[in-house]
Amino acid sequence: MQVKSLVLALAGLCAGPSLADIPVFQLDEIVVTASRVPQPANQTGATIIVLKADELRERGLLFVSDALQEIPALMVSGQGTRGSLTQLRVRGNEANHVLVLVDGMRMANASTGELDLANLGLDDVDTIEVLLGPQSTLYGSDAMAGVISITTLKGRTGFSGWAQAGLGSLGTRTAAARLSGGNDGWHYRVAASNLVTDGISSASEANGNSERDGFDKRALSLKAGYDDPRFQAWLDYRRDEARVEFDSDDFMTGMAVDAPDNRQKSRVDGLAWNLSVPLLEGRMDNHLRIANTRNNQDIYSVFFGSGSTYVTETERETVEYQGSYRLSNRHRLQFGAEHYDESLLAEGFGTFERGVSQTGLHVQWLATLGRLDLALGGRRDDHELFGQHDTYRLTANYRIDDRLRVRAAHGTGFKAPSLQELFDTGYGGNPALEPEETRSSEIGLEYRTRRHHAAVTLFDQDTDNLIRYVGVYPTGVNENVDQASSRGVELSLGTVLGPWRLETGLTHVQADETRDGITRDRQRVPEWSGNLLASYFHDHGRAWAQAVYRGDRRDLNFATQQDVRLDSYWLLNVGASYTLSDTLTLTGRIDNLTDESYEEVYSYGTAGRTGMVTLDWRF
Repeated sequence: MQVKSLVLALAGLCAGPSLADIPVFQLDEIVVTASRVPQPANQTGATIIVLKADELRERGLLFVSDALQEIPALMVSGQGTRGSLTQLRVRGNEANHVLVLVDGMRMANASTGELDLANLGLDDVDTIEVLLGPQSTLYGSDAMAGVISITTLKGRTGFSGWAQAGLGSLGTRTAAARLSGGNDGWHYRVAASNLVTDGISSASEANGNSERDGFDKRALSLKAGYDDPRFQAWLDYRRDEARVEFDSDDFMTGMAVDAPDNRQKSRVDGLAWNLSVPLLEGRMDNHLRIANTRNNQDIYSVFFGSGSTYVTETERETVEYQGSYRLSNRHRLQFGAEHYDESLLAEGFGTFERGVSQTGLHVQWLATLGRLDLALGGRRDDHELFGQHDTYRLTANYRIDDRLRVRAAHGTGFKAPSLQELFDTGYGGNPALEPEETRSSEIGLEYRTRRHHAAVTLFDQDTDNLIRYVGVYPTGVNENVDQASSRGVELSLGTVLGPWRLETGLTHVQADETRDGITRDRQRVPEWSGNLLASYFHDHGRAWAQAVYRGDRRDLNFATQQDVRLDSYWLLNVGASYTLSDTLTLTGRIDNLTDESYEEVYSYGTAGRTGMVTLDWRF
């Protein structure tokens, strides 16, 4: 697709501006992730950000990772072409320190302890709740830096459908469809999607690489169940399959180089049975979830002219109970228990099969005392290999008036080493590792009306026993280094002025780690990050422009174990949507309008100026 043609198309989409109903900022937002029970967002002491998928799709976004990139406190880094390994760091923490839930299911790979975000699309998503700071008290070991909770759409009474088709630069083609409905308490929603792209060279083209790495993704999801005043029962299922070509590091220079034969196949399956039963005339809520998630990878790569295959099959079986009891209109007791078994089968660098189990119990007291909202919780986890670990969490929120509030949170967390970190000798496995532990505090001030909002948050987090790969591959080993810290400030502003809505965010974080008495910046964490989104609404849609900034940051040459610096960069994205009829909407966007050359991972490339047009049909 010629980007110049898309610019003309976008200009056409913006024609005929006249004032429409401008979306204002929501005041009565209900969130679940902050305390694992529904509560107004303005009564939570923790930092929580809610993204609405309808608004994201309206701006032409297709992937969860692209949506999260718009939050300055989050650092998303992809290893080259679309579909390559995509990691998420929260407030300077590690990629496996954040828990990703999809409809309550833990989707992380049980081998690495993190979810590769490359394949997670937006086509079936309803909301994304981003909860910052340690949340081990409510969610266990995997939530040492925060929680990303994705809720998919649920069918409603009647019948409705949605379909999308799109074409873009780099030979990108996408198609998605969704059907949903309900009657007499029954509900269902099924969604399917496919995206194919020729991609770019994952190894940076600036270093002389030119071989494109393609990507093919398919997804299927289902939500179905029955709602009754006496109980709710439903099923969640999803499958994400992908095939991506990738490049790899040269063992001598440590720089990424073209590797035409390298390829990876992956499949993630999640299945959960859910039952909710209210008791005691609605004063007590009970929710039982039985879930199974599988994450399989088949990686073929060529080293020194010889091909090899590395295969991992992981499984997580979870049984989880969540309950809450309303003691009075001002006090509630929330409690829960969960048990999960994880297993890993790896073949390639030798063959091994290992598993581990963990059980957790937690309790939390929630209180509203006039304008003061309090939450105090504690948890005990019993890990098969590392024994018992206790964590706690305290949050407070004081509503000065209906527009202004001050909030604070303090808590602890821990992260058990992943099965790969412990046992996979091909990746530095070390059974002597100890769990990582953290302590964090934050305080914030927030002002919000329907047309204006502003918030500032100060945070400070210290981590002990941070796990790092020490030495030169392939003889290096995973070790606990001395300590790490992450402290900073987050600022967000938003305003609605006539037909315009402006939103901006800025994060300053000083994240460092100490090893052998030497302190240095943490990997791939910029000191400054920012985002600015300006939207203009008219009777038939909207137009927008977005600027994204990421400061310079430290990365690592994996082969030589030498530090390198990645340059700062600005990205300018623009787009527009136009309602053609009651059922048809045309959306176009251009990413990286200025054709900025930058890297998110050392020596791996990123796309230059690209365009995408999608047509949505609702029926």
